[in-house]
Amino acid sequence: MQPKNPWMPAMFDGLVAGLGFTLALVVLGGCRELIGSGTLFANASLLLGDSFAIIELDPMPEYKGLLLVILPSGGFIMIGLILAFKRVVEIIRTPEKPEVIFSCKVD
Repeated sequence: MQPKNPWMPAMFDGLVAGLGFTLALVVLGGCRELIGSGTLFANASLLLGDSFAIIELDPMPEYKGLLLVILPSGGFIMIGLILAFKRVVEIIRTPEKPEVIFSCKVD
């Protein structure tokens, strides 16, 4: 049995992991709302009160939206697109070719 990790690094690790997951969900939700309906924080004043009407953004007023992105399956599609974009950025930023981790040779 392995000894327990010290409480301070474990707490910091959990906090950072939670913040990273929160950031990923906010990016995913923002992308889905922007592409799906063309707005950000739409009808926030209904949930949070009239003072939050200032955060409601409509950057594309003539945009009708894309229903697929708003549906649950659109979340999976959007996560795939975000991960593909992240991978393309990683490939562009690294000048050398990635090393081969697995290879299969047949004699």
